[in-house]
Amino acid sequence: MTWGNAAQVRSFQDFAHLLDDVLYLRELDRHDLGAYAAIIIPDVMDCIELRAHARQLNDYVRNGGFLIAFSIRDIENIIDVVDLKWQPVNARDWLWWTRPNPYLEVRQPEPRHPICDAISLADMSWHWMGALEKHPDAAHILTLDDDSLSLFMDFRNLQGGGRLMVTTLDPHGHNGERFMPATTRFLEAFYPWLNRELGIDREKRLLASPICARLTARGIGNRRDWPKPSREPASPFVTMGSTISMRPYCGHPISSTYPTTRTRSSCAAGPPIFSPFWSAAGISSCLASRPFHGCHSCRRSARLHHALSPT
Repeated sequence: MTWGNAAQVRSFQDFAHLLDDVLYLRELDRHDLGAYAAIIIPDVMDCIELRAHARQLNDYVRNGGFLIAFSIRDIENIIDVVDLKWQPVNARDWLWWTRPNPYLEVRQPEPRHPICDAISLADMSWHWMGALEKHPDAAHILTLDDDSLSLFMDFRNLQGGGRLMVTTLDPHGHNGERFMPATTRFLEAFYPWLNRELGIDREKRLLASPICARLTARGIGNRRDWPKPSREPASPFVTMGSTISMRPYCGHPISSTYPTTRTRSSCAAGPPIFSPFWSAAGISSCLASRPFHGCHSCRRSARLHHALSPT
Protein backbone atom coordinates (compact mmCIF):
# COMPACT_ATOMS: atom_id res chain seq x y z
CA MET A 1 0.00 0.00 0.00
CA THR A 2 1.26 3.50 -0.77
CA TRP A 3 -0.01 7.05 -0.82
CA GLY A 4 2.59 7.96 -3.44
CA ASN A 5 5.51 8.87 -1.19
CA ALA A 6 8.75 8.57 -3.21
CA ALA A 7 10.59 6.59 -0.54
CA GLN A 8 7.73 4.09 -0.30
CA VAL A 9 7.65 3.67 -4.07
CA ARG A 10 11.41 3.16 -4.30
CA SER A 11 11.30 0.54 -1.57
CA PHE A 12 8.47 -1.31 -3.29
CA GLN A 13 10.44 -1.14 -6.54
CA ASP A 14 13.36 -2.80 -4.78
CA PHE A 15 11.21 -5.77 -3.77
CA ALA A 16 8.74 -5.87 -6.65
CA HIS A 17 9.69 -9.48 -7.35
CA LEU A 18 8.37 -10.40 -3.89
CA LEU A 19 5.09 -8.48 -4.13
CA ASP A 20 1.89 -9.05 -6.07
CA ASP A 21 0.37 -5.60 -6.20
CA VAL A 22 0.65 -2.02 -5.01
CA LEU A 23 -2.58 -0.44 -3.78
CA TYR A 24 -3.01 3.32 -3.87
CA LEU A 25 -4.30 4.43 -0.47
CA ARG A 26 -6.83 6.90 -1.78
CA GLU A 27 -8.41 4.17 -3.91
CA LEU A 28 -8.31 1.47 -1.25
CA ASP A 29 -12.10 1.17 -1.08
CA ARG A 30 -12.12 -0.02 -4.71
CA HIS A 31 -10.25 -3.19 -3.73
CA ASP A 32 -11.37 -6.40 -2.09
CA LEU A 33 -8.66 -6.76 0.52
CA GLY A 34 -9.79 -10.32 1.19
CA ALA A 35 -8.12 -11.33 -2.07
CA TYR A 36 -4.70 -10.73 -0.49
CA ALA A 37 -2.85 -13.08 1.85
CA ALA A 38 -1.21 -10.09 3.55
CA ILE A 39 -1.45 -6.31 3.43
CA ILE A 40 1.53 -4.10 4.28
CA ILE A 41 1.12 -0.55 5.57
CA PRO A 42 4.59 0.97 5.22
CA ASP A 43 6.00 3.77 7.29
CA VAL A 44 5.96 7.40 6.04
CA MET A 45 2.23 6.97 5.45
CA ASP A 46 -0.45 9.65 5.27
CA CYS A 47 -2.08 8.83 8.60
CA ILE A 48 -5.07 11.14 8.03
CA GLU A 49 -6.05 9.38 4.82
CA LEU A 50 -5.25 6.03 6.40
CA ARG A 51 -7.65 6.77 9.23
CA ALA A 52 -10.42 7.23 6.66
CA HIS A 53 -9.93 3.56 5.68
CA ALA A 54 -9.58 2.24 9.22
CA ARG A 55 -12.82 0.27 9.14
CA GLN A 56 -11.87 -1.52 5.92
CA LEU A 57 -8.46 -2.46 7.33
CA ASN A 58 -9.81 -3.67 10.66
CA ASP A 59 -12.54 -5.68 8.91
CA TYR A 60 -9.84 -7.28 6.79
CA VAL A 61 -8.14 -8.59 9.94
CA ARG A 62 -11.43 -9.63 11.54
CA ASN A 63 -12.21 -11.67 8.44
CA GLY A 64 -8.93 -13.58 8.64
CA GLY A 65 -6.47 -11.24 6.93
CA PHE A 66 -2.84 -10.65 7.86
CA LEU A 67 -2.09 -6.94 8.33
CA ILE A 68 1.47 -5.67 8.84
CA ALA A 69 1.80 -2.06 10.00
CA PHE A 70 5.12 -0.27 10.21
CA SER A 71 5.68 3.01 12.03
CA ILE A 72 2.39 4.89 11.65
CA ARG A 73 1.51 8.05 13.50
CA ASP A 74 -1.72 7.64 15.51
CA ILE A 75 -1.72 3.88 14.91
CA GLU A 76 -3.45 3.31 18.26
CA ASN A 77 -6.48 5.21 16.93
CA ILE A 78 -6.51 3.49 13.53
CA ILE A 79 -6.20 -0.15 14.56
CA ASP A 80 -8.96 -1.40 16.86
CA VAL A 81 -8.77 -5.18 16.49
CA VAL A 82 -6.41 -5.00 19.47
CA ASP A 83 -5.91 -2.31 22.08
CA LEU A 84 -2.65 -0.54 21.23
CA LYS A 85 -1.13 2.08 23.50
CA TRP A 86 1.68 4.21 22.10
CA GLN A 87 4.26 6.02 24.21
CA PRO A 88 6.56 8.87 23.06
CA VAL A 89 9.75 7.01 23.92
CA ASN A 90 12.68 7.23 21.52
CA ALA A 91 16.34 6.23 21.48
CA ARG A 92 18.33 7.93 24.22
CA ASP A 93 21.11 8.78 21.77
CA TRP A 94 20.21 9.00 18.10
CA LEU A 95 23.91 9.14 17.18
CA TRP A 96 24.65 5.99 19.16
CA TRP A 97 26.59 4.30 16.33
CA THR A 98 29.14 7.13 16.20
CA ARG A 99 30.28 6.57 19.81
CA PRO A 100 33.47 4.70 20.80
CA ASN A 101 31.35 1.92 22.34
CA PRO A 102 28.09 2.05 20.35
CA TYR A 103 25.01 0.72 22.09
CA LEU A 104 21.32 0.94 21.29
CA GLU A 105 18.92 -0.03 24.06
CA VAL A 106 17.01 -2.81 22.25
CA ARG A 107 16.87 -6.60 22.45
CA GLN A 108 15.17 -9.60 20.88
CA PRO A 109 13.51 -11.18 23.93
CA GLU A 110 13.44 -14.88 24.66
CA PRO A 111 11.88 -17.00 23.41
CA ARG A 112 12.90 -15.37 20.16
CA HIS A 113 10.26 -14.95 17.51
CA PRO A 114 10.90 -17.03 14.33
CA ILE A 115 11.41 -13.86 12.29
CA CYS A 116 14.56 -13.26 14.33
CA ASP A 117 16.16 -16.21 12.55
CA ALA A 118 15.86 -14.14 9.36
CA ILE A 119 16.48 -10.63 10.71
CA SER A 120 19.30 -10.18 13.19
CA LEU A 121 19.26 -7.72 16.06
CA ALA A 122 21.82 -5.60 14.20
CA ASP A 123 19.44 -5.35 11.23
CA MET A 124 16.63 -4.16 13.52
CA SER A 125 18.81 -1.50 15.08
CA TRP A 126 18.77 2.12 13.92
CA HIS A 127 16.06 4.02 15.88
CA TRP A 128 12.29 3.89 16.34
CA MET A 129 9.32 6.23 16.28
CA GLY A 130 7.87 5.83 19.76
CA ALA A 131 7.14 2.56 21.52
CA LEU A 132 4.10 0.44 22.32
CA GLU A 133 3.01 -0.81 25.69
CA LYS A 134 3.45 -4.56 25.93
CA HIS A 135 0.31 -6.54 25.23
CA PRO A 136 -0.37 -9.92 26.88
CA ASP A 137 -1.73 -11.41 23.64
CA ALA A 138 1.30 -10.50 21.54
CA ALA A 139 4.57 -12.22 20.79
CA HIS A 140 7.24 -9.58 21.23
CA ILE A 141 9.90 -9.49 18.52
CA LEU A 142 11.86 -6.42 19.61
CA THR A 143 11.70 -4.62 22.95
CA LEU A 144 13.64 -2.05 24.90
CA ASP A 145 16.54 -3.60 26.76
CA ASP A 146 14.73 -3.22 30.10
CA ASP A 147 11.74 -5.09 28.63
CA SER A 148 9.43 -2.20 29.54
CA LEU A 149 8.03 -1.39 26.07
CA SER A 150 7.74 -3.17 22.74
CA LEU A 151 8.89 -2.01 19.32
CA PHE A 152 7.67 -4.97 17.24
CA MET A 153 4.73 -7.23 18.11
CA ASP A 154 2.94 -10.14 16.46
CA PHE A 155 -0.70 -10.91 17.28
CA ARG A 156 -1.51 -14.37 16.00
CA ASN A 157 -4.90 -16.06 15.89
CA LEU A 158 -7.05 -13.04 16.53
CA GLN A 159 -10.80 -13.40 16.57
CA GLY A 160 -11.88 -14.48 13.10
CA GLY A 161 -8.48 -16.03 12.38
CA GLY A 162 -6.73 -12.78 11.49
CA ARG A 163 -3.22 -11.72 12.32
CA LEU A 164 -1.60 -8.36 13.05
CA MET A 165 2.08 -7.43 13.11
CA VAL A 166 2.82 -3.90 14.26
CA THR A 167 6.13 -2.12 14.71
CA THR A 168 7.41 1.39 15.32
CA LEU A 169 10.40 0.80 13.02
CA ASP A 170 10.55 2.80 9.78
CA PRO A 171 12.63 0.88 7.21
CA HIS A 172 10.81 1.80 3.99
CA GLY A 173 11.41 5.53 4.35
CA HIS A 174 15.12 5.19 5.05
CA ASN A 175 15.73 2.50 2.46
CA GLY A 176 13.86 4.54 -0.14
CA GLU A 177 15.91 7.61 0.71
CA ARG A 178 19.04 5.49 0.32
CA PHE A 179 20.58 5.92 3.72
CA MET A 180 20.76 3.78 6.85
CA PRO A 181 22.01 0.44 5.45
CA ALA A 182 20.48 -1.48 8.37
CA THR A 183 17.01 -0.63 7.01
CA THR A 184 17.91 -2.08 3.61
CA ARG A 185 19.18 -5.27 5.23
CA PHE A 186 15.98 -5.43 7.28
CA LEU A 187 13.79 -5.33 4.17
CA GLU A 188 16.07 -7.71 2.26
CA ALA A 189 15.33 -10.27 4.96
CA PHE A 190 11.75 -9.26 5.78
CA TYR A 191 10.14 -9.73 2.36
CA PRO A 192 11.60 -13.22 1.72
CA TRP A 193 10.57 -14.18 5.26
CA LEU A 194 7.03 -12.97 4.65
CA ASN A 195 6.74 -14.99 1.44
CA ARG A 196 7.96 -18.10 3.25
CA GLU A 197 5.55 -17.41 6.11
CA LEU A 198 2.67 -17.27 3.63
CA GLY A 199 3.87 -20.40 1.80
CA ILE A 200 4.45 -18.47 -1.44
CA ASP A 201 7.09 -19.81 -3.83
CA ARG A 202 7.75 -16.99 -6.27
CA GLU A 203 9.91 -19.08 -8.60
CA LYS A 204 7.22 -21.69 -9.14
CA ARG A 205 4.54 -19.05 -9.47
CA LEU A 206 6.52 -17.21 -12.15
CA LEU A 207 7.32 -20.32 -14.17
CA ALA A 208 3.71 -21.50 -14.04
CA SER A 209 2.30 -18.14 -15.09
CA PRO A 210 0.74 -17.99 -18.58
CA ILE A 211 1.79 -14.33 -18.64
CA CYS A 212 5.43 -15.42 -18.48
CA ALA A 213 4.99 -17.63 -21.53
CA ARG A 214 3.35 -14.87 -23.57
CA LEU A 215 5.46 -11.91 -22.55
CA THR A 216 8.77 -11.05 -24.16
CA ALA A 217 10.90 -8.04 -23.35
CA ARG A 218 14.03 -6.89 -25.12
CA GLY A 219 16.30 -4.64 -23.06
CA ILE A 220 14.50 -5.12 -19.77
CA GLY A 221 15.03 -8.10 -17.53
CA ASN A 222 13.74 -9.53 -14.32
CA ARG A 223 13.79 -7.20 -11.30
CA ARG A 224 16.55 -9.31 -9.82
CA ASP A 225 18.85 -8.31 -12.69
CA TRP A 226 19.03 -4.83 -11.23
CA PRO A 227 21.88 -4.20 -8.80
CA LYS A 228 20.86 -4.16 -5.16
CA PRO A 229 20.70 -0.79 -3.41
CA SER A 230 24.33 0.11 -2.97
CA ARG A 231 26.24 1.56 -0.07
CA GLU A 232 28.53 3.31 -2.55
CA PRO A 233 28.10 6.94 -3.71
CA ALA A 234 25.89 7.31 -6.75
CA SER A 235 27.48 7.23 -10.17
CA PRO A 236 26.16 9.12 -13.20
CA PHE A 237 23.19 7.62 -14.96
CA VAL A 238 23.59 5.73 -18.21
CA THR A 239 20.53 6.12 -20.39
CA MET A 240 19.39 3.30 -22.61
CA GLY A 241 16.36 2.88 -24.85
CA SER A 242 14.40 -0.36 -24.62
CA THR A 243 11.72 -1.79 -26.82
CA ILE A 244 9.00 -3.81 -25.15
CA SER A 245 6.89 -6.26 -27.15
CA MET A 246 4.00 -7.85 -25.32
CA ARG A 247 0.98 -9.96 -26.16
CA PRO A 248 -1.25 -10.16 -23.06
CA TYR A 249 -4.32 -12.35 -22.48
CA CYS A 250 -6.44 -10.32 -24.88
CA GLY A 251 -4.10 -11.23 -27.72
CA HIS A 252 -3.60 -7.66 -28.92
CA PRO A 253 0.09 -6.98 -29.62
CA ILE A 254 1.64 -4.01 -27.87
CA SER A 255 4.97 -2.54 -28.91
CA SER A 256 6.37 0.61 -27.34
CA THR A 257 9.74 2.17 -26.71
CA TYR A 258 10.50 3.66 -23.33
CA PRO A 259 13.68 5.22 -21.95
CA THR A 260 15.22 3.19 -19.17
CA THR A 261 17.96 4.02 -16.75
CA ARG A 262 20.48 2.17 -14.66
CA THR A 263 23.15 3.29 -12.30
CA ARG A 264 26.11 1.33 -11.05
CA SER A 265 24.99 1.91 -7.48
CA SER A 266 21.23 1.82 -8.11
CA CYS A 267 20.97 4.87 -5.87
CA ALA A 268 18.08 7.25 -6.58
CA ALA A 269 15.81 5.99 -9.36
CA GLY A 270 17.18 2.43 -9.30
CA PRO A 271 14.81 0.02 -11.01
CA PRO A 272 12.00 1.99 -12.63
CA ILE A 273 8.41 2.00 -11.44
CA PHE A 274 6.74 -1.26 -12.28
CA SER A 275 3.17 -1.87 -13.36
CA PRO A 276 1.25 -4.53 -11.41
CA PHE A 277 0.54 -6.46 -14.63
CA TRP A 278 4.17 -6.72 -15.64
CA SER A 279 5.39 -7.34 -12.12
CA ALA A 280 3.19 -10.45 -12.07
CA ALA A 281 5.53 -11.83 -14.71
CA GLY A 282 8.61 -10.62 -12.90
CA ILE A 283 9.25 -7.82 -15.40
CA SER A 284 10.22 -4.28 -14.46
CA SER A 285 9.34 -1.41 -16.76
CA CYS A 286 10.14 2.26 -16.98
CA LEU A 287 7.24 4.52 -17.88
CA ALA A 288 9.14 7.78 -17.63
CA SER A 289 8.32 10.35 -20.29
CA ARG A 290 11.97 11.29 -20.73
CA PRO A 291 15.40 9.90 -19.76
CA PHE A 292 16.99 10.68 -16.43
CA HIS A 293 20.39 12.35 -16.64
CA GLY A 294 21.23 12.56 -12.97
CA CYS A 295 19.74 13.52 -9.64
CA HIS A 296 21.31 16.04 -7.27
CA SER A 297 18.96 15.00 -4.49
CA CYS A 298 20.00 11.37 -4.84
CA ARG A 299 23.70 12.16 -4.72
CA ARG A 300 23.04 14.14 -1.58
CA SER A 301 21.24 11.16 -0.05
CA ALA A 302 24.15 8.91 -1.03
CA ARG A 303 26.55 11.09 0.94
CA LEU A 304 24.21 11.08 3.94
CA HIS A 305 24.10 7.31 3.59
CA HIS A 306 27.76 7.17 4.60
CA ALA A 307 27.92 10.10 6.97
CA LEU A 308 24.80 9.64 9.05
CA SER A 309 23.90 5.96 8.99
CA PRO A 310 24.52 2.88 11.12
CA THR A 311 26.25 0.12 9.18
